[in-house]
Amino acid sequence: MVELESLESVLGEDENSINEVVNGKVSNFIFETLSSKTTNLEVRVAKNGEVLSSRLTDRGELIYEIEEPNPYHLLRDAGFSCNLYYLNKSAKHTFRRRMGVSSVEFGAVFLFRNGFRVFPVGEEGDDSFGIDRRKQQGYARYLGTRDILGRIDVTGDEELFRESTSRDQGLIETPAYLQLVECFWEKSLKRLENYVVGVTWQDALDSAQDDISRLAGDKARARIIEL
Repeated sequence: MVELESLESVLGEDENSINEVVNGKVSNFIFETLSSKTTNLEVRVAKNGEVLSSRLTDRGELIYEIEEPNPYHLLRDAGFSCNLYYLNKSAKHTFRRRMGVSSVEFGAVFLFRNGFRVFPVGEEGDDSFGIDRRKQQGYARYLGTRDILGRIDVTGDEELFRESTSRDQGLIETPAYLQLVECFWEKSLKRLENYVVGVTWQDALDSAQDDISRLAGDKARARIIEL
């Protein structure tokens, strides 16, 4: 893959908004780049909607991969997937160097319906999922929008996922949307958080490592097993 040194080198001088790069080659490029730098959790509905598949990696190494019954019946045919990254110092540095903007300026967790982005979800300062409200209550125990980057994808008609009549007000709280939010919280964000806070943050020196060598000890392994 050709190295992309900045956002401008991808978009050209005529592009005036970074919102349009969230979907497509730039999104894929930066996500692939971050995978080798930090913790990544991928969750998706699989096997005809009957199963939730989760895959957690840390700096390119597989930590666990699980399949479980899908409790969200309205997401069975909705093509749900969530790709979530924890932005450690190395990932934030890589993001700025490669994209030409900080991860905070770029956004946090974006939502796509039928391949089209739902606004304002993911915008700088947006807290549609209540991530920052919760972090303010839990201090160092929780991750905030400044700590993560990712995207959620779903498909479905207006009955399942209905956009507000105002383009910048996200999706209306239909039963399917509420299940989407619950799945994001319970199966994606909290599980990523459990690993980051419960395992990697317990070793103050781990954040400076480019690999997971410091997590090979018995104590770290025990914390991973407890997840």
